[in-house]
Amino acid sequence: MKKIILLLLTIALGVALVPSTLAAPSVPAVTTTVFTLGSVAYTLGQQSLTLVAAPYLKHSRVFLPLQAATHALGIPGAAIKYATATQTFTLAANATTTVKLSLGSTYLFVNGVSTHMDVAPEITSGLIFLPVAWLAKALGFKLTWNATSQTITLYNSVVRPPIVPALQYPNSTLPESRTFAWTYDGTAYTWQVQAPAALLLYSRAHPSYTPADPLLQESFASSSYGATVAWNLEPTNLAYIKQLATNLNLSAKASGYDYFHEAEFILSFVQVAIPYISRTSQQLPVMTLFDGGVCVDKSILYVSILKALGYKVALLDFPAAYHEVAGVAFTVPQLTQTAVFPVSSPCTFYTKNGLNYYFADATSQGALGELNPIVLPQLPLILLVD
Repeated sequence: MKKIILLLLTIALGVALVPSTLAAPSVPAVTTTVFTLGSVAYTLGQQSLTLVAAPYLKHSRVFLPLQAATHALGIPGAAIKYATATQTFTLAANATTTVKLSLGSTYLFVNGVSTHMDVAPEITSGLIFLPVAWLAKALGFKLTWNATSQTITLYNSVVRPPIVPALQYPNSTLPESRTFAWTYDGTAYTWQVQAPAALLLYSRAHPSYTPADPLLQESFASSSYGATVAWNLEPTNLAYIKQLATNLNLSAKASGYDYFHEAEFILSFVQVAIPYISRTSQQLPVMTLFDGGVCVDKSILYVSILKALGYKVALLDFPAAYHEVAGVAFTVPQLTQTAVFPVSSPCTFYTKNGLNYYFADATSQGALGELNPIVLPQLPLILLVD
C-alpha cells in the first residue's frame, strides 16, 4: 500500500521530490593554522612555528595558550589588555569588534553581548589558556577537529553564512513559497523554502486521522506506539523532509556547529520561524512547516528533520499537562551542553532503552535540554520514533 501511495504522489508531483538547491555563498581563500594536542609544534600557513605550551583537551574542549589562540585569529599582542583586579582580558579583534573574557567565568562578551560557554578560561602552569572553539565561534571563524590526528584547524576567514541554501522547485509544479527568519547564537538566518502544491494539498487534506482513512491507515498500523508517531512515517512527507534536513545540515556545517549545536540550531528554527497556531487535530510535517501548528505538530516536524539526519529521537508526551515535546538522544561525548539548569531541577533528560533523550520544547525558546516548568514534576509517556 505504501509503495502505491508513494508512486501516485510522485507522479502527481512530477520532479518535485528532486528539487534544485542554491549553492552556498563562495568562501574566499584562507590561511589555516593547525595545532596538535600535546605538541608545541604548529603550522601557520606554510610556516612551522613553536608554542610556549602544548594544547590540551579538557571537558571535550581544546585549550590553547592565549598568545597562540589570538595570533591564529589575527589579533595582535598590542590589542590584548589584561585587568589584574578582575582577571579580565579584552581583545580588540578589529576596529568594530571587542571580546572580553575572564578567568574562571563561562561568559564571553562580544561588543557587550554575552554568550554562555560550557567551559571557562583558566591558568595552567602559569599561562592563560582559552577554549579556542568558543573564541573562534564568537568572532565568526571556522574551526575543525580531526579525532584521528588529534588536530584542530583554524581558518582565518569568516565563513558563517546568514542564509540557509534555498529549497526550490520547477515552476511546473506550482509550488508555494515561504521565507523563514530566526536567530541562533547571535546570528540571524533567513531561508527561502518551496513545497509542491500537490504535496501541500495532500497534507492539508489529512489534518487528522480516522480509521476509515485508507491513505494513512497503513502508516498508523505500522506504528506500535500510537497515532502521534505515525505522522512521522507518511512517505511523501518523509521524502520532502529529507530535502529540508539536507539544506539545514549544509548551513549548520558551514557555521561550524558540532553534533549537539546542529540539533539546537534546527530546534531554534522550529521554535522561532514556525508560528504556534492552535488547532484541534494533528498534522503532517509539511502542513506544519507552511501553516504553523501546536506543540505536537511542531515536535513531529522537529523529530522528522533530526531523524532524517540520523539522530535518535523520540516524542515525550505529558498527558496531564496537555503538552508534547521532542527528545533527542546524546552520548556523553556528543553532549556539549550550553543550557544553564537550576540546582533545584537538575534533570535534563529522560531515559529509555539505555538512551538519554534530552528535552527539546519546540514551542518555547528554551535551549536544547532546558526543562519546561509546567511538565517538570511529571514523567512523560515516551513514544519512540528512531
